[in-house]
Amino acid sequence: MAVFQYSPLDQEPFSTRILRLLPNKDRAAPIACQLSNHSILDDTAQEYDALSYVWGDKADGQLRGHEFERTLWVDAICIDQNNMTEKEMQIRNMARIYEQASQVVVWLGEEADNSSQALEAIRVAAEGVFAGEFFVLPSESILIEGVKTLFLRSWFYRMWVMGLARNIQIQCGPVRMSGYTFATGIQAWGSYAGPCVLSTTRLIRGAIFRPQYGTLSMNKLSLAELVDMHHTSEASILHDKIYALLGLSSDSHKAPGLLPNYQVSWEQLFQRLIRFLLNEQVSVKTWPGREIAGIQCSGRILGFIVKADDTHTKTDLQVLLTGVAKTDHNKLWKVKWTIRKLVESIQPLDIVCLLQGVPDPSIIRYTDGCFRVVVLRAVFQKTYGAESADFQQIRSQNNRPARSLHLIWSWGEQLSPSSAILDLAAEAVGTYSAIEKVLWDTNVAMHETAYNCINTYWPAMLAAEEILRLLAERLGYRHLKTRMALYSVALLYSKENIGDKSVPLLNIDRTKARDILQRMCGFRHKKNFALLVGRDYFRRMYINEPGFVSGDMEVPYNVRFTASLEDLLREIEHRPTLELSPLF
Repeated sequence: MAVFQYSPLDQEPFSTRILRLLPNKDRAAPIACQLSNHSILDDTAQEYDALSYVWGDKADGQLRGHEFERTLWVDAICIDQNNMTEKEMQIRNMARIYEQASQVVVWLGEEADNSSQALEAIRVAAEGVFAGEFFVLPSESILIEGVKTLFLRSWFYRMWVMGLARNIQIQCGPVRMSGYTFATGIQAWGSYAGPCVLSTTRLIRGAIFRPQYGTLSMNKLSLAELVDMHHTSEASILHDKIYALLGLSSDSHKAPGLLPNYQVSWEQLFQRLIRFLLNEQVSVKTWPGREIAGIQCSGRILGFIVKADDTHTKTDLQVLLTGVAKTDHNKLWKVKWTIRKLVESIQPLDIVCLLQGVPDPSIIRYTDGCFRVVVLRAVFQKTYGAESADFQQIRSQNNRPARSLHLIWSWGEQLSPSSAILDLAAEAVGTYSAIEKVLWDTNVAMHETAYNCINTYWPAMLAAEEILRLLAERLGYRHLKTRMALYSVALLYSKENIGDKSVPLLNIDRTKARDILQRMCGFRHKKNFALLVGRDYFRRMYINEPGFVSGDMEVPYNVRFTASLEDLLREIEHRPTLELSPLF
């Protein structure tokens, strides 16, 4: 079969092609179509529909008219995929192409697996929402399975699926419905919809509030929000995981370094994105063909997330954050915020921090000796009530120094074994002593969380125990950083306000733990140990000492190594997995 030869586009920068799909009453008849050049700046030009679909899906004759021709914009056909210069220019125009379309038709695929019944159930749910009625999920298992299977269709998990037109129509086989009805119904079925489905349908639901024409940025999200919502979506070319979001964002005009250019390597493009989202001075390490980055930066710890509960909409989370007030270290503040449900699930004990030079907070999670990014830039919405405060108020309450943070940001890549994430963080540092630097900086940051959250100190203690074991394994028992890590465990165990409630979490008898640490630190009496270690730490604040922060100070109190260190490591290693739910 002869290869189709594209005619050149017009020289103007806003030129594209449109597809004229010729009518036929016979659905099985071969598809006949014509391509013609089209100016997306000409308001008098022929109207067209933009098709949103997954490459490889077959529509057969479902999209073809019986009596009249249909005019479509279909990226796989209207763009010469072998002409990279043309492709880059067309991607830059993608937002305008979708905005100027009469409507965007979302093709979910052929009818299968009770999809028509599932769409009807979604429509009924939407009607209930419109009427202000409380929606009760149907009990028929075949209907529930049909909806769940519909949510697994590839369209929900692919980039390049959504434009910015105001009028969006959903089609699956012969069934069609408005995008607003579809998205509203999915919201009612939210308990069966994953983050990717909810993020995509949120964009559909907001389409009705967009202007019919023009490229105004109203109702658009920032590139940071879009990346946090969609970075696990799939794309044939990794570059498109970034390029597909530019036209949807409100601030892409501020990122000239991210304009479509397939000559730029993926690792370089990924670095440019991270520096745009954070700041130009941040140190970033990326790897060819991998959706993972190592980030070195500094930031202030604001507090822990205590709870993360679904709201009634099933698309947002309410998070309860706790930290220490600047004016009174013995007083904890608590705030309740709402955040969009993102592809990475937010969990209790995730850490909220403010990275240097970044206006929005980040959410990170201690993992295997370093930190993993959960949300790079979180946009919190203030809720109403006694536990309500905006982010600027919380920011002003924290005057703690910035700590060195080693972050791993993975776009869905599974890291196994668990040591892989630590090795990547060390590789991002790139020095001979990288492992000890990553582990000790992380240990100091976790001590900072213990200081910031008096009643939630034990996660820092668990991290310090693991870091002690990792340092002993990687550097040996006699290395200075290992000895300092041992001392830091002693400091956390000896915190003055340790409560009986926390003792079961240790799964080590308190007396035995103190005896072990007491012998390590060379004391004969528990009273001396508590006074000189516990109070000295929290009154003289070793966490503020440069030698403690760097890990280079002489270990106080003659910390020495005996069989007791092995006893402690053995106790830590065999401790059962913690159950966190009873705490909250």
